[in-house]
Amino acid sequence: LQGFLSYLTSLMWLITLILTANLNNKGFSLTSHILITFYFFCTPMIFLSNELVQENLIIFFLILFFYLEKLECLKTKILMNISLFLILILKIYFIPLIIYLLFSSKRYSSAEKMMSFLLLLSLSLSIYFLLPILLEAKSSANTFIFIKSFDNFLDNLSRFLFSFNHGFFATFHIFSFIIFYFILKKRYFILFSLNIFYIFFFCLFPYWHGDMAGSRYMLPINLLNICVLLKEINHNLLIKKFNKLLCGLLIFIWAFSMNCIDYD
Repeated sequence: LQGFLSYLTSLMWLITLILTANLNNKGFSLTSHILITFYFFCTPMIFLSNELVQENLIIFFLILFFYLEKLECLKTKILMNISLFLILILKIYFIPLIIYLLFSSKRYSSAEKMMSFLLLLSLSLSIYFLLPILLEAKSSANTFIFIKSFDNFLDNLSRFLFSFNHGFFATFHIFSFIIFYFILKKRYFILFSLNIFYIFFFCLFPYWHGDMAGSRYMLPINLLNICVLLKEINHNLLIKKFNKLLCGLLIFIWAFSMNCIDYD
């Protein structure tokens, strides 16, 4: 059973990569494929392909939402809503993420956006809070433990930025600089604010150590950034000019993280 589940999560991650590659398949350069693949095949992905099933599912449903958004079919809206609903069931604190996806999507009318949001919110909150009470069971929403002092928050924030393991300025997070550059260049200020909100929010958790235990929670946000900026990444002259340097740096970081294969 353990072997089956391990291969199942690995297969789901492989499907996620295939869907990602097909989000912008027309004229999508080999460099862009290498950048995205190696970015998400650094240490976090080794974990996601084996143990962290919840994060694996969230990223899968996020990519599925973007893939369905491309398809010109009325029925896909229902599947898009189901994908968003399942993300909320897995992690209720992704409500701001769901709001962003709904209201930035061009597939929904204004009325559909509001109706979908109210329906998703009411259903997910009911399952999280009301259903456990009715069944006299413990809700997973009550398991949140937050830090107790501002010093702890500053310590978590500094580890998120400067940790030699998975800090913002080290390993795979260094490419967040490229992403943030594109976000500000395109004036996606709402997306930028969403990133800042989740960085601060996750630093409120006591188990954010600057390592995989905490940094994995930002992976859906990082993937959201890349999905929104796929065309910009693909056609940007700066990436085309330094494509060999970027690909070489990604391959180096990926190889540098190979110690995690011991975990596998």
